[in-house]
This record gives sequence, C-alpha cells and structure tokens, in this order.
Amino acid sequence: MSYSIFRSKKGFEKLGYEGYLYNLDKKNANYTLWRCELSKKPGHKCSGRAKLTASTVEVYTAHSHPPDQAKVEADVLKSKIYEAAENPLMDSKSLLREAAHIASTTPGMEELDVESSSNLKLAALIANTSLLQSALNGLCDSNELNAGPSTSMSVDLFSKKDDTEREKKESGEMDMNDYFNKVSREANIEDLMSYEVAIELDKRDPLKHLRDEFYYPKMKTIPHVDNSLVNAEDDSIYMCGNSLGLMVKATRKYMDLQFEKWANMGVFGHTEEPLPWAHCDERIVEGIANLVGAKPSEVALMNGLTVNLHILLTAFYKPTKERHKILLESKAFPSDHYAIESQIRLKGLTVEDSMLCMEPRKDEDCLRMEDILSLIEREGDSIAVIMFSGLQYYTGQLFDMKTITEAGHRKGCIVGWDLAHAFANVPLSLHDWNVDFACWCTYKYASSGAGGLAGAFIHSNYATDKRERMLGWWAHKTGTRFIMDNKLNLDDGAAGYRISNPPMMLVVPLQAFLEVMSKTSLGDLRKKSILLTGYLEFLIVHHLHPHLATGKARKVQCTIMTPSDPAQRGCQLSLKFNVDITKVFEELTKRGVIVDKRYPDVIRVSPVHLYNSFSDVHRFVQALIDSIDVVEKMI
Repeated sequence: MSYSIFRSKKGFEKLGYEGYLYNLDKKNANYTLWRCELSKKPGHKCSGRAKLTASTVEVYTAHSHPPDQAKVEADVLKSKIYEAAENPLMDSKSLLREAAHIASTTPGMEELDVESSSNLKLAALIANTSLLQSALNGLCDSNELNAGPSTSMSVDLFSKKDDTEREKKESGEMDMNDYFNKVSREANIEDLMSYEVAIELDKRDPLKHLRDEFYYPKMKTIPHVDNSLVNAEDDSIYMCGNSLGLMVKATRKYMDLQFEKWANMGVFGHTEEPLPWAHCDERIVEGIANLVGAKPSEVALMNGLTVNLHILLTAFYKPTKERHKILLESKAFPSDHYAIESQIRLKGLTVEDSMLCMEPRKDEDCLRMEDILSLIEREGDSIAVIMFSGLQYYTGQLFDMKTITEAGHRKGCIVGWDLAHAFANVPLSLHDWNVDFACWCTYKYASSGAGGLAGAFIHSNYATDKRERMLGWWAHKTGTRFIMDNKLNLDDGAAGYRISNPPMMLVVPLQAFLEVMSKTSLGDLRKKSILLTGYLEFLIVHHLHPHLATGKARKVQCTIMTPSDPAQRGCQLSLKFNVDITKVFEELTKRGVIVDKRYPDVIRVSPVHLYNSFSDVHRFVQALIDSIDVVEKMI
C-alpha cells in the first residue's frame, strides 16, 4: 500500500514511527510530532490521529487539507532520522552516516544537503534525543564535512545552545553514551548492555571507596525478600537514598562517645569535649554551609524542615492588599502545601485568593522554565513569596534556582526554596544566587537518620534585620543568654532564628557525614552522579522504552518522567508506569530492591553518588525487567 506523510497546517503535528510519540514544542525546539496522515482525497492530507503499520494506515479521526509538498518531503526525512536516533546502540558517527544515507535514499530529498550546518540545526529543532543532538553537534564541528550557510533563524534559535555545547567541549565534558561506548571498547566488551560493563565502570570510579564508609543492607536483612530469587549474602539493591540515606559507619562510634559522656558526666556534657552539647550545632555549621554555598553566619541547624518553613514564612511572608500571593508548584510536597495553606489562613487571607499553584502543561509532568518565568512576569506584582522546591520530589526535576530567584527579585518578590531533595545531592550557591531564604532536611542525601536535624538559610542581606519572627531563648546572643533578664539581645544572621538548644543526638550523624565529605567534594560527587544516573537512564531506555531497541511491545510500559538533561535533575529518576504500581513494587521488593512508590503510577529510583555503584544500577534494571515480566503474565 502506498502512502504519503503530510504536516498539519496547525501549530502542532504528529510524526513518529511504530507509534512512538515525540514530545517537542515548536516555539522552543520542543513540540509534538506524530506520524499520521492519509487522506481519502488524492493529494490531500488528513489532520487527526492515525496509526501507521508496515503496510496499512488506520485513520481514527481526520479531515483533509491540501498538502505542502516541501513539508511532506521534509517530514519523510525527519521520521527516518528519528528512528535512527532512537537506537541507543548507535554511536554519533554511525548516526551521522545513517542520516546522510537516509537523505540520499529518500525520494524528493536528493537536493537537501543534510551535511550542511543550517539543515542539521533545522533538524535539531524537531529532535529531542541527546544522541541525535550529539551527532548534529559533532557534524557541525567536523572538518570532514562541508558546512553550508547558516540562516538568521537558525542562528537566533541556536545561539544559546551553541554556547552551551562550546562550553562543554572546552571543559572536556563527554556525552554519556559516548563514554559508555568508549569504556566498552577499551575493555573489549562486545555487549554494551552486559554486567561486565558495569563492573568496568566501577573499576574506573575514583570515588568507589566511599561505599565502605556506609553500612549497606544485605539481602538477608531486608524484609519481604524472596530468598529463592536472591543470594541472601549479597548486598541488597538500595536505590532509596532520596527517601532515607544509608547510615555512616562512624555514626555509631560518635554516638557511643556521647552516650559515655552522658553516662559519666551528666550535665557537664553541655560544656565538655568531645562535642560540647550546648554548642554542638556550631561545630558542624561551617561544613553544612559549604554544601549550600553559604556563609556559616547564614545557616542555622535546627528543628525539622516543615517547622523551619513555618518559622521562615512567618518572618518573610508579609502580605499586603496588593501583594499577598505565594507561588509554588502544583504538586509540591504535601507538607509544604499544608504549611503554605496554614500561613495564608493565619494572615486572615483565603487559600483560593492567595495560593498560586503552577501546573505543568497538559499531558506533561515537568514545569517548563519559560512558563515559570512567564508566570512570574505576569503575576509578580501580586506575589509576596515564591516558594519552590529546588528539586521536585515527585518528578525529580531540578529547577534553575538562580534564574528563578533573579526573575522573582525583578518583580519585587521574596524568593525561598525547599531544598529537601537538593541538599547534598547537587551543588548549590545560595549566597551568590541571592536567595532570600531556604530550608532543607538532612536525612536523605546527608544520611542523618530518620527525622534528622534540618537546616535553614537566611541571606546575609538580612543579617541585622530585626523583622518580627518566632522567637526562643536560643535566638539570644551566646554571651548574655544565661543572664536571663528577659531582655532579648537578638543574635545576628541565621542564629537569630534559632528557638531551642540543639539536640546532640541529631548532630552526631551529621558530624559523621561531614567526615565522609571531607574525603571528597560535592563537585566530584556530582560528576559521578551524572554518570551513575545517566547509566540508569541508558539501560532503561534500551530495555524498556516503548518500541525501541528490543523491539518488544510490552503490556507494562515504563517511561522516565524526570528530564533527560543532567542539568535538570539530580540523582533521582522517576519512573512512570501504565499499570498499578503495587504489583511491580512487590516484585521488586522480592528481589531485594529498595525503592519507593508514589501513587498513582510512579516509582522513584535514586542511585546515590556516595555509596551506590554502577553494578547496583545494572542489577536494579535487571530486577525491574524480571519484575515487569512477572507482572505482565498476571495481566
């Protein structure tokens, strides 16, 4: 059966292959394309839904329009380039050759010079795979191919992207897929998906020794494991550091020291070494401040995250008739949502009028940066506080905190951040970004234990600001605190927001964590994290992405909700399923996999840079494949 592929005359189109959907937006090199379109009228196109198979086109809804032949020919080429680009086993050079071959063999495409810089950039506008982007960039920079003239449109659209690619090249940053291929070749491993590649990646990991600093659960110690499916003596597959970090071994030693001191000294433990209790938080504040890019005077260790959020909102949320809204993401962590609701009500306002929750676009999970900035520009004059998550707990999206903070300040907004999933996960520069305030927990990536001591940041711009706030005796300056004349001598900086004396037992795990951090840096950990999570994505896309490398159409489909761009994520990938995740989760648990589920359809997976290995990642993906195989038999 012969057929033609045409574009929609509207702003959106769908062009794909084997039913795969590309999520791209036309205005921002990121719009939706589908393969469609056979009209009953010869020479016309249909707009609507259609499914293309090897020999038939099944039209579900359609109406006809005259075609634009030039666009028809371009779409034929684009659909084939997409198919080549989606093969994760194809390296950049192979993809370039394939693109050139496709162009030369596609009817009507003989005159299209795909080796020209301008046409490759135009093709990149409608591509959203890192592999294709890498290939296009490599071809544009190649001396082996002739670069054609660049149009003004492509220059405008790609100036920022070209700058980014140039920076990557100058810094020596390598495309992750290229790196995995390189490791495989150098180790003479033919199967890029094999466990041997993971072992080789572990051998090359300069931070692998840090795993020994942590207690790592064994299969035999994890509940609900099916011992017939695992080796009880093996390490479990712990991918849940986004929920609770593993225990640092030194925590036990340092805790025992404090127990001995308490047993032997009683109240004198407040002032005697090691770690005098009355000042124990001050002993670790510098190390914590370094992890958030702050001055020690800008950081306080106290309470839990939500308590700190209430304390900070009480001080910084000062609504007026004109400026009274709090902006947050629509699916913020429930505790943040409740805290903000209550703060609005405590000010005598209504949630309906003063709580501005930003939704993603239809059929999308993550917020787009341009939409965030547009909303701030549009609504900023009525927004008192912007209170976003630095890294979104559900989707795993890492926001551009610097840019959002700047945008908020231009509109006169206070900008605060919940850094629960960003702290000790990704590098932060709160002081330089001019963030007004922030708060975070420490029991995730900083391994402080369940309910661990939380942190708060108040910019030094407010160091001597005596704004009204919630107060307690620990906000009083240390030198005169015990005079107790009930005349507050408020401490400067973040210390002036403390309320109660620090809990020694919650400081000790952070003392142990910072000792581990002294053996590395968050910058080095971030480099490993990008590779580790990239490897997880690489394997999942190969094995489980619909209609890709394996060619197997699955009943249980697994897609990645988290942005593919490493700059827009941390350790975590959020996996989205088209079935009830309960059964998938149960099968994973039987295989010694520790992850967490978020209803209705998401399982969060976080290979942590401090203690997870590439082998852990490979074992997880294999366990996920096995679990899905079992669940599919139940359907």
